[in-house]
Amino acid sequence: MVDRDENWLYGIDPSSKDAAEKSVRSFFSVWKGHRITDVLLCVIGKSGTVPNSSVGWIGELYTRESYHGVPLNGGRGLEGLYRAYAEYGVDPVGIFIEQMRGAGIRPWLTLRMNDAHFL
Repeated sequence: MVDRDENWLYGIDPSSKDAAEKSVRSFFSVWKGHRITDVLLCVIGKSGTVPNSSVGWIGELYTRESYHGVPLNGGRGLEGLYRAYAEYGVDPVGIFIEQMRGAGIRPWLTLRMNDAHFL
């Protein structure tokens, strides 16, 4: 079993739709050929990895200059995620789940809420 927190989505190439999708698909390649049967994907940590109505979407941080007074400097590497969802219609979580199921790996979505920042 492998656990992936939301940091896995910081490396998405924002240059085009094809580049974003290709980079998301390349993340999965590290598990091919291994004996991994289950992967935990954190979709809600400090903010939601997937746009939703329950918590703020982490991709929105790309559009902000600061968060609780802390400068974000380009949304902490979130340009790729923001552009993938908002501009290109690429769903990284959906791609991961599709690829894992195709490889016989059981995907699990986790809602990790153990972070307490800016309280």
